[in-house]
Amino acid sequence: MKMTVKLFAMVREIVGFDEITISISRHPPTVADLREKLLEQYPGLESLLPFSQVAVNHEVAVDSQQITVGDEVAILPPFSGG
Repeated sequence: MKMTVKLFAMVREIVGFDEITISISRHPPTVADLREKLLEQYPGLESLLPFSQVAVNHEVAVDSQQITVGDEVAILPPFSGG
């Protein structure tokens, strides 16, 4: 399954794009599958991705959640500020 993933902040800076297309062979893929594929393709995310949240359709998702065709997926790195 191919999916478009929106990237924000530090994740976007590491990958170099606001949005990428990922292809995952498992059907249906889970958020954990997405994390694994992202680390394969972008090893620079290794220190950031474990602390990032994945949102599916504007809601934070757990790693076991399935992703279906048409879902909006985004990677949200940890936020800091004051």
